Parts: sequence; structure tokens; C-alpha cells
Amino acid sequence: MRPPTEYLAAEIEGHVRREEASGLDVCFVHLPAVDHSMEFAGIEEFVSRFMQMHAPHVRVEISSSASPVAAVILDFFYTTLIDVCRDLAVPA
Repeated sequence: MRPPTEYLAAEIEGHVRREEASGLDVCFVHLPAVDHSMEFAGIEEFVSRFMQMHAPHVRVEISSSASPVAAVILDFFYTTLIDVCRDLAVPA
């Protein structure tokens, strides 16, 4: 997911490039950006809504993956994606 600020995006893109070049068998999937200009009451609401906006893209990536997805690891900010995993019968 593209971070909501350019500063964070540059920082994370650098980290992803280093990991991709490391030779480890890790595959990064870059989801389309979403319009995150929204009203929100606090950071928790922003993160939850930000994840909800990405749920359709996550669903497409999991369901169209060339390799079967064994599981999706989520932290407490990503719990809105549990329903996507449940619908696709992928452990989360």
C-alpha cells in the first residue's frame, strides 16, 4: 500500500528496494494508490478507513496470485482485511 505521505512513501520504497535486492525469497506486491483525502476523527479511524479502501485491491491480489497464498499476516491495524481473507478461505 502506498503510504499517505511522500516522506513515508520514499522511506518505505527505499526499504522495499533493499529487501528485493537482498536475494531473499520475498515478493512485494504494490497495490494501486487510493484517494485518502477524507475526514477522520483520529489516527485510528484514518488507518481503519485507509485499510478498508485497500480491501478490494487486496482481494484481487490474493485471488489472482500465480502462487497459492498460504496465509496473510495482519497486525491490529489491518483487522478490516480479515473478512477478505475469510471470504477467500485464506488463514489470517
